[in-house]
Amino acid sequence: MNYNKNMKLEIFRVDDENPILLDTFLLDDIATQFDYELAQQAKDAEKAKKKAAKKSNSTDEEAAPEPETEKEEVKIVNPKVKISIEFSRSGYILVTKATVGTSESRRSILNVKHVRKDTQLSEEGLRAAKSRMKWYAKRDDDKIKTDFAKNEFESSIYTMRDWLREDENMPYVGEAIRDAYIEQLTEWEDWLYDEGANQNYSTYEKMHKNMTKDLDSYKARQVAHEGLEVFKTSTEVQLTKYKSALKAAQEHEDFGSTDEEVKDVEDKISEVETWFAE
Repeated sequence: MNYNKNMKLEIFRVDDENPILLDTFLLDDIATQFDYELAQQAKDAEKAKKKAAKKSNSTDEEAAPEPETEKEEVKIVNPKVKISIEFSRSGYILVTKATVGTSESRRSILNVKHVRKDTQLSEEGLRAAKSRMKWYAKRDDDKIKTDFAKNEFESSIYTMRDWLREDENMPYVGEAIRDAYIEQLTEWEDWLYDEGANQNYSTYEKMHKNMTKDLDSYKARQVAHEGLEVFKTSTEVQLTKYKSALKAAQEHEDFGSTDEEVKDVEDKISEVETWFAE
């Protein structure tokens, strides 16, 4: 068989009878896949011969033997290359499928390489450009994260300062801690516009997290204190209900507890009242 090892596919556009090269593709494994398809045809032909011989030998032995005829030679067909090309609306050309084989055989997929033009980047240049684009993308992403984290930390300084300065919040922090914290907040605010202006976002996030944790702790004390009176009142009401329920049960005709059991419940209620009052 006479065929080229490689195939170059060039796509032109004819404009006023002057062909303009649009794109070039290289199919660099045609020889290998062509030989493979021929070998597959030979294997399939050999299998067909063996199958026919096996079928002939399985006939009744008493039957009269048929005269031998010359075996029909299986014809090997040269494989053909089939290429599918797609043109996008933007003018982009793509080889979507490239195979070699026959209509009856399995088709082998060919390797298609896009040949770059002189005006296009080389593979090495393309890798360098992609690497550079990743660097720019990471830089922009870090910048966005840093600006956001810095703003969050600065806002938390103002929030903490306002909360500490409220006189009603004094009991939950203490004067000494409050004054020291407000002084620290002023130092952090100055730092933000000086040596801390160009820190990584992780630095701002850590400082914001620590300050938020402190503020949440102070507010938790406030919530607990404000809810204490409600809790005390609710508990006293429940203890009164227990005593009323016990008295009502004693007056019921089906009440079956002994005086000792009643005394035990009354003592437990009394113990809780004493402990809670103290």
